[in-house]
Amino acid sequence: MSRNEDAKDAAVRELQEETGLVISAENIEFLYRHSVLINGTECSDNIFQIQLDSRSEPSLKIDQVEIVEASFFKFEEISELPLDYNVQVYLRKYFYDQF
Repeated sequence: MSRNEDAKDAAVRELQEETGLVISAENIEFLYRHSVLINGTECSDNIFQIQLDSRSEPSLKIDQVEIVEASFFKFEEISELPLDYNVQVYLRKYFYDQF
C-alpha cells in the first residue's frame, strides 16, 4: 500500500498489477483484516472479496513476481484443494453452509 492510499484503492491497483483484472472500487468488498506479530512487528493482510460475472472466465495476466500461478475454480471444487490455513478460515467463516 502506498502512503495516503486507501486500502480498497490499493487492493484494486494490486489486483490489476498482479493479475491484469480491472475492477472499480465499488465492486470490491472489505471482509476482514488478518494480523500476526512477527518478531514484535505487526504484519497484516486486508482480505477483500470481488464477484466476477460467471458467464465468462476473465483472462489472467500473472505478473510472475508476486503471483506465479492463479486459476478459477467452481466453488464445489475448492474443498479438494490444498488450501492455506487462513484461506480455510475465511471460507468456513463466510461460506460455512457451502464449505
